Amino acid sequence: MSQVALDIGFVPLLDAAPLVIARELGFAAEEGLELRLHREPSWSALRDRLLWGSLQAAHMLAPMPVALTAGIGGVRAAVDALLVLSVNGDMIGVRPELAARMGASELDFLDASAVGRALVAAGGALRIGVPFPVSMHVELLHYWLGGLGEGPGFELRTVPPPRMAEAVASGAEALLVGANARLFSYRRELLERALATRLPTVCEWGSMARDGCLLGYGPDREALYRNAATKLARLFRGAVPADLPIEQPALFTFAVNLRTARTLGLELPPAFVARADEVIE
Repeated sequence: MSQVALDIGFVPLLDAAPLVIARELGFAAEEGLELRLHREPSWSALRDRLLWGSLQAAHMLAPMPVALTAGIGGVRAAVDALLVLSVNGDMIGVRPELAARMGASELDFLDASAVGRALVAAGGALRIGVPFPVSMHVELLHYWLGGLGEGPGFELRTVPPPRMAEAVASGAEALLVGANARLFSYRRELLERALATRLPTVCEWGSMARDGCLLGYGPDREALYRNAATKLARLFRGAVPADLPIEQPALFTFAVNLRTARTLGLELPPAFVARADEVIE
C-alpha cells in the first residue's frame, strides 16, 4: 500500500511523544501515513518553517495557532488546531536571595495567592525566563501576578528549552519551566548549574528530586505516555476525536530533597516535609 508522506515539525518536548510513538510503533504506517519528523531548535523556528511551507503540520504551544490566526506578533496565517497532544504543568524557581526576601520557609506553597503576594512584596523588578512569548507560561504569569494588585513588575526573556541551563548560569532570577522531555534529558546539567548559582528548583516530576531538584511534584510519567499512545492509536484506527475524553492525571507524587535544601542553606518547615511522598536525606 502506498503511503502519504507528511512533514511534521516538533520541538523535543514531552508533548511531541504521541507523534514519535505513532511513527516508531507503526501506528501511522498502519493508516497509510509516512511521518517525516523534523526536530526544530525553538518555537519560532518551527513556526517560520510551517509558514514557509517546508512543513505541513507542526507540534505547537496551544496559544500559537490562535496568535497566528489573529496576527499577534506581526505574522498572520490561518492555522487549524487538530489535536491536543498533552495537558502539562509549569513551575517557577527563584534565587535564594529572593526566596529569603519572600520569607519562603514560612509560606504555604499550596496557597498560590499567598506566594504571589510574598513575591510582589519582596520588591524589585524580576527577570523571568519563558520558553516563548506567546504561551500559556506567559498567560499564567500575568494571570497569577497581575491579579495581586500593584507589584514590582517583571521582565520576560525568551529562553528556548535547550538553553535553560545557560540562562540559570547567566543570572536569571527565576525560571518558568514547562514539563518537557528536552529539559528532562538535561536535568542533571540544569540542576548542577542551579545549585552552583544557589537557585532553588521546583521540578515537574517527583523523580527529579532524586537528581538534585529541591522539590519535585508531578504526575506519573509512564501512565501519561501509555494514555497518550493509546489515544493516538485509537485515532489512527478511526476513532472520532470528539468522542475521546479529555483526562487529567489522577496520580501525583511529591518529593523533597533535604540534601539540596541544606546545600542551599534552606530550612523547610517540618509540616511541609511531612506531606512529601518521598524525602531524600
